[in-house]
Amino acid sequence: MAYGSTSTDVIGNSAIFVRVVDRKSGTELLSKEYTGSYTEGMTKLSCDTPETKAKMVEKSLKVALEELKSDLKTVGFSNDKVASVVVGNYLMNMAWP
Repeated sequence: MAYGSTSTDVIGNSAIFVRVVDRKSGTELLSKEYTGSYTEGMTKLSCDTPETKAKMVEKSLKVALEELKSDLKTVGFSNDKVASVVVGNYLMNMAWP
């Protein structure tokens, strides 16, 4: 039981490929893969759950999306714009301050 109460690093990784095209001109503005990694220390017997796995992916995806957000600003997206991004089978509408 002592083994199960010791801590271990739990790591979440994610990758997302984003391609942004100007709809009017057809010009590709951005084409890049973004990756994120997140590590958190947890006790061994409490970390192997679906909730923990979802949390770690969420945290790592947030890291990747921060870099994407920065790159979108460099290609002309301003504070008042919203981007629609297709991720797998999902369409994400992204807005940022």
